[in-house]
Amino acid sequence: MELKTYLANMSVQERDLLATKCRTSRGHLQNVAYGYSRCAPKLAVSVERETARQVLRSDLRPDDFWEIWPELPRSWRTLEASRAQALEEAPNVQAAADSVGEWPSRNSVDVVAGAERYA
Repeated sequence: MELKTYLANMSVQERDLLATKCRTSRGHLQNVAYGYSRCAPKLAVSVERETARQVLRSDLRPDDFWEIWPELPRSWRTLEASRAQALEEAPNVQAAADSVGEWPSRNSVDVVAGAERYA
């Protein structure tokens, strides 16, 4: 989901709380959301964490996220779509999971900034 859409569904108080948790201001978050400011890598990680991965850091920095976080695949959406399609087409969920292979869980990605890890 885009940050702009995520913020649009929040009250002003909720936006302020998100900004506080991300250690920035509501105005700066809005500037990032509307493309007036570039999202710093550290802020991208914070937004991803505080939005429970509804807004991805790769969406906040689409032109260079793979250089900053090389452990991330070029596109989570491509991997997830491939996996979902394999699960739909396979008669047995376990067989589908085995045929697709293991991808890193989106909830267990190492966070480079600050060497944090979240689940």
